[in-house]
Amino acid sequence: MIDRKLRTLGIAPAGSPQFVPMSDLELRTIEQELGARLPQGLRDLLTMFGASRFPDGARVETRDQLPERVSRDGHTASVEDFYGAAESGLARGLAWGIKAFAGRMPATVIPMARSAMGDQILIGIAGSEAGKVFYWFLGNEPPDEEEYLEDHGEPMPPAEWFRNLTLIAESFEDFVDRISVVRD
Repeated sequence: MIDRKLRTLGIAPAGSPQFVPMSDLELRTIEQELGARLPQGLRDLLTMFGASRFPDGARVETRDQLPERVSRDGHTASVEDFYGAAESGLARGLAWGIKAFAGRMPATVIPMARSAMGDQILIGIAGSEAGKVFYWFLGNEPPDEEEYLEDHGEPMPPAEWFRNLTLIAESFEDFVDRISVVRD
């Protein structure tokens, strides 16, 4: 069902002339390193399409209000491309994204895509965030934990990790349903 909706939206390979689906081995390795299974919808996208994008541009209607600097109407954000397999031809596979943003966002979420502005679209892999999709605004990134401790004299509270996250959707399937293509 997700593949049909994505094909209707015009999903295309990113970084190569054809789709490079993620191998079961790479998927299992990522999940083993995370200590968590990826939500099924994301697993399906990775094993069917891999790194992908919408050539005409796409936007997603968020459930919660986005910061003004991200969205003029408060509920629309761009979806540039999805991370995929390491062999996709992109320098930025899913494993790269997870490592690049580790320690910069809550440990219960991972990046799965990026916006045109370089912000990240995250999916929850644990806790109350499991399966939910969020927008991560780079412009309001929490401070480093050590920096916070120096500035405030106490450990960074968990809420700080979430200050730049906006809920897009309750599930990957809901996220895909909220995507529309920008056509001229």
